[in-house]
Amino acid sequence: MGSQLSEIDSNRVKRVVRDNRDLFAWTTSDMPGIDPKFLCHRLAVCQDARPVAQKKRKMGDEKRKAANTEIKKLLQAKFIREVTYTTWLANVVLVKKANEKWRMCTDYTDLNNACPKEDYPLPCIDRLVDGASGHSIFSFLDTYSGYNQIRMHLADEEKTTFITDNANFCYRVMPFGLKNVGATYQRLMDKVFQNIEIYVDDMVVKSDSLAAHVADLAEIFLNKWINFSHFTFSLVFSLIFCGGSIFLTLRSLWYSLSFFVGKWFCSNKLVSRAKSPILVHPSVEEEIVANVVAETPDQSDSPDWREEIKAFITNGVTPTHPIEAKRLRTQASRYVVIANLLYRRGFSTSLLKCLDPTEADYVIREVHEGICGMHSGARTTVSKLLRAGYYWPTMNTDYETFVKKCQPCQKHGNLIHQPAEQLHCIPPACPFATWGADILGPFPISKGQCKFLIVSVDLFTKWIEVETLACISAHQVQKFLWRNIITRFGIAHTLVTDNGLQFTDRKLNEFLAGLGIQHKVTSVKHPQTNGQAESANKVILTELKKRLGEAKGSWVEQLPEVLWAYRCTPQSTTQETPFRLVYGSDVMIPVEIREPSFRRAHFEESNNEAELRINLDIVENTRD
Repeated sequence: MGSQLSEIDSNRVKRVVRDNRDLFAWTTSDMPGIDPKFLCHRLAVCQDARPVAQKKRKMGDEKRKAANTEIKKLLQAKFIREVTYTTWLANVVLVKKANEKWRMCTDYTDLNNACPKEDYPLPCIDRLVDGASGHSIFSFLDTYSGYNQIRMHLADEEKTTFITDNANFCYRVMPFGLKNVGATYQRLMDKVFQNIEIYVDDMVVKSDSLAAHVADLAEIFLNKWINFSHFTFSLVFSLIFCGGSIFLTLRSLWYSLSFFVGKWFCSNKLVSRAKSPILVHPSVEEEIVANVVAETPDQSDSPDWREEIKAFITNGVTPTHPIEAKRLRTQASRYVVIANLLYRRGFSTSLLKCLDPTEADYVIREVHEGICGMHSGARTTVSKLLRAGYYWPTMNTDYETFVKKCQPCQKHGNLIHQPAEQLHCIPPACPFATWGADILGPFPISKGQCKFLIVSVDLFTKWIEVETLACISAHQVQKFLWRNIITRFGIAHTLVTDNGLQFTDRKLNEFLAGLGIQHKVTSVKHPQTNGQAESANKVILTELKKRLGEAKGSWVEQLPEVLWAYRCTPQSTTQETPFRLVYGSDVMIPVEIREPSFRRAHFEESNNEAELRINLDIVENTRD
């Protein structure tokens, strides 16, 4: 009852309920349902549709117990019956509710696909709200098990069959999840309740006075069966006098109707999968480009997080609030201003240039999809940006958001289905001592009729060398090893390959033995022995897919950029870039040209050579 309702008026309403107490259903057995001669639900299955029997899905013990409990309730209420032979068969789906209990649904996706949609008009929410304006008293009624009061047509009952652990059952009444059940129920409500506002299974009784409201309730209760435990009865007095007229505050009513709509869509979440939505073509205006640009928020209008810190460091300006002032003083101790630019003192790099949102957006795009971009994850790329000398507070979150919106990353990203396990590392003794080699391809034929790649990776520094091949032969492998490995990095101690004919050739093994290189061949059908080479193949292949898209024939032109991006990216196993482990210092990447880092903005040629010599002296420590 509404709190503003007087005791006399409250008793008048209670008297109406008591006088009609024999009309309330206390259990499911007290609800006779709708006479099938008056209304029942039929399935308009297309004549050319073929019945689909879904395979039984596995369920855990908790879900199985919940399903058995729900089936017992449905059997006791006579809502379902057991069937032995059926052509349509669906699985049950257990969904956990907010109260930690389970809701049993049925996956009627295949059956819904075979039925056309009935476009029965549902009431307009705006019209319902407008129709309630001007009334002073409202009662909200929520029916219980409304769908289960409508019988299924006898010929269509067995089409609703679902599978369980013990037997197959079909619905005798209209279940949730079927297409067009909402339209059938709304049609019933429109026929039965013609003098009240109704949306699916929720009703609103509105009146101008208490006497009229009591009479309306008595009329509605007549010959209507309502479950008393789910009967929501509330009288709301909210009057605003304006110009001699009475208006109702509709906020609570709007929230109630919005809840009804949400409830309607939740009950039909399986039906929504049966048909794709139809999108309306937008109207194109003459100045559509200008309108879109004008409505797009400008990032330059957003506040610059650096200004507050710079103002404190240069002029000592602090916020008026003492807590904010203390926070700023603590935060500013990590920063320094050089040439009117803000830098943060880093751990991996001495000074990190602080960027605003616009500069950060450019840096993210250049490092991710530029000529030196790797389309790698947030942790790897953020480490790469820190090494290059850039910083902003939300760099990790911003990059994660950017990767989720990157179409090539989402399309060609690695989906790891195997559980994680500890790596079995075989650390090499020194750089360029052990190399792994493999053949990758065939690719689409490109320039020079090339369609294969020979890939070799140093197991210590993770440095990758590749060469395109038109055909695979031992002679081509020997030329690659001499030209790309031995003459550049010295004679290796060990070469690991698979047992392909191009690697087991007698002349190739004589060539390796003459240089004192041990040739180890992996076991048959066990590529994990040469895991480093297989990982290098995966990196090259994935990055080529992300860069090329549909232009697969230009993979040869993109190969140098892929190698450059890989060599400049920190590896998870070494926490260093292959370039640094080979040459002793970090490489200059393209993003540092347009957005100069500290080392480029303050480059001193006189000190550069001395610093490089120091890096070469400590490169052994870096490798260790």
